[in-house]
Amino acid sequence: MGVDKERFTTPLPSHLHCGVCFEISYPAVIVCAQEHHVCQPCYTKIEELACKGKCPLCQQAMIEPVRPSILLRRAVDEYRGVEAFTCRNQARGCYWTGSVADEHNHALQCDFSYISCAFCKAVCIRHKFSEHHNVCPEVMMVCPQGGRHCGAMLNGGMRKRREMQAHLDSECGNWKCRAVETCETRTKRANLAQHEAVCDAGAKLVIRLEKRLVEQQAEISALKSVLAQHQAKVGAFEPTQPASAASTKKEEFLCRSFSAAFEESLAKIKAASTRSKDLNKRKASSSGESSSNSASSSGGSTSASSSRSNNSSSATPDAKRLRRSNSG
Repeated sequence: MGVDKERFTTPLPSHLHCGVCFEISYPAVIVCAQEHHVCQPCYTKIEELACKGKCPLCQQAMIEPVRPSILLRRAVDEYRGVEAFTCRNQARGCYWTGSVADEHNHALQCDFSYISCAFCKAVCIRHKFSEHHNVCPEVMMVCPQGGRHCGAMLNGGMRKRREMQAHLDSECGNWKCRAVETCETRTKRANLAQHEAVCDAGAKLVIRLEKRLVEQQAEISALKSVLAQHQAKVGAFEPTQPASAASTKKEEFLCRSFSAAFEESLAKIKAASTRSKDLNKRKASSSGESSSNSASSSGGSTSASSSRSNNSSSATPDAKRLRRSNSG
């Protein structure tokens, strides 16, 4: 079959159509002496039939060998400048247009053409090959848990995708704990649930201990604040600067001196008080004697008074003051 005439954006004249399939005769071959032409695919089918050797249009003998029609090829190629031909993958979404001659090279790289996977031989569209590659069962891949070092570097640490699930379920010992983000434990899948239960309980205990630690630190800070306040109050009664050894000795000497002076003054006060008491007793006894002497004899009083006047005139000022104080 020739090129589908529906793929041309501009209708082509009838003399460019194949006489067998009525599609565009491209590439065309001359089959008889009458210059009748058919497309190359149709000529191949005629050679396989029992009626081979006859022209399908005039039933005359075919010329051997047939020759390509350069004139018809050139006539079809004239539509190159108007981009009259569409891609064979237009139904799958390709919007390319160009000449018939360029369509083959475009189809080799068209994103909507079918290609075969080199691993599993599955056929897929070119632009969707990456999606197929991500699910292809024959593609080699690394273990998602242990990477290339999982499984003692078997095949460079890589396995086929279809074998990976069995490896993860029974062989892989690099399953990471999911209960605690910071846990570095790795184990097999069969032991993972038990480990995560224990690890989660331990993590919760650590959280409670950390919370209690924060509370105790807050209590310690409060106690330190109270202690600082008490120390500030005590410091108000203490010297702002520590005394040196010499000043301390001097202060001790002064204290002893003041103490001795105080004791001496106190002794003097006590002695003076004792003397005062004795003096008062003597004054009381002397006043009693003077009253008795004045009542017994009045004559002697004159002489006595004269003698006292003489004595008083000859007495010292201190004695006069003493007698004055006694008479008062």
